[in-house]
Amino acid sequence: MKKIKIFYLTLVFTAAGITSSYAQSTVKDIDGNVYNTVKIGNQRWLKENLKVTKLNDGTPISNSKETQKLVYPDFIDIEEPRGWIYKEDPKNNEKYGKLYNWYAVKTGKLCPKGWRIPTIEEWQDLQQFLGWKNASKMMRTSDWKNVKTIGTNQSGFSALPAGLAQSGGNYYSLGEQAYFWSSSPGLTTENYPKESGAAIYLFTDNEDACPKSGSIMAVNRFQRSGLSCRCIEDEPTTASCEAKEAVMKYTASMIGGDRLSANEKLLSVNGRFQLRVTTDGNFVIEEILNNNDCEFEEIYRFPLTNGGSKPKESFFSFNPDGNICMDSKQGKTYCATTGRDTKAAAILSKDLKLLELTNDGQLRLVNGNGKPIWSAN
Repeated sequence: MKKIKIFYLTLVFTAAGITSSYAQSTVKDIDGNVYNTVKIGNQRWLKENLKVTKLNDGTPISNSKETQKLVYPDFIDIEEPRGWIYKEDPKNNEKYGKLYNWYAVKTGKLCPKGWRIPTIEEWQDLQQFLGWKNASKMMRTSDWKNVKTIGTNQSGFSALPAGLAQSGGNYYSLGEQAYFWSSSPGLTTENYPKESGAAIYLFTDNEDACPKSGSIMAVNRFQRSGLSCRCIEDEPTTASCEAKEAVMKYTASMIGGDRLSANEKLLSVNGRFQLRVTTDGNFVIEEILNNNDCEFEEIYRFPLTNGGSKPKESFFSFNPDGNICMDSKQGKTYCATTGRDTKAAAILSKDLKLLELTNDGQLRLVNGNGKPIWSAN
């Protein structure tokens, strides 16, 4: 039998400290699974492995183990998106997420909208920021078996040893190894004659490894392999369609004392959602469809409801005391936080940091620790 070797892409980086703070938020996939996020350097990542059973367009992901095999090692891959739970144990799905083949990654639709599987270059950016011999900074502390590298999880990435899978139903290395797909194809080598996918592997317990334990390495894996998947947020984009009579004043967030007039708007980082003030006394959140007709879909509206006629001019304000208000030149004011719900008292006079329009169209207040403390919709 021919011996299989892993082909390593040699990456050398200078170790870097992790000094930047980060705000946390959540992202929901098409199944309703909620993931925490973390910003590391200039990138925002999911803190958990994907669990989704459908692509983000609703297409189901197969969990079939059917294979086509000639003579080892010459497999014929069945090129369909697949995802497996380690040994079909629901507890493993809850903790470690699913193991997807590269054909699921290749669709470009595995992550929630506004997010994607990172390229190998984006993984390398993470390596460069953490330092290539600092796998411990990515590892959740107490979840690894028999490791010589003790996880500190200093980055907040929270890597788990989810192991790996093959199409035929074989599972390996739960609790011991972590592999993460990239969206980049791998290199063809003697031991990988078929096109492969590039992945990231955390070295933790192999004394014979080169480099030694505790490293973050890029490797090739067969596309039929089942590996963990993490998503990275899309780069900020500028919407090609602009709201009528509205120009962008802020991207993503406002600080206390900021206000939006009728000709200004707040835009989410991914460019898909905007908050704007209407001249008839409403502020609305809209999804930017960016089709040929430059259409918008209204997803939330805050009416001015304290009586009187609609103002001819109005503005939206985020006050230093934590109130989110609609004010008019006629002297009428509607505040979304005061008396609106039981959380209002906890918001006022607290350590507020930002009013954010998130990448899924939510308007929320975030405190000085990056924790969401109120959501308007």
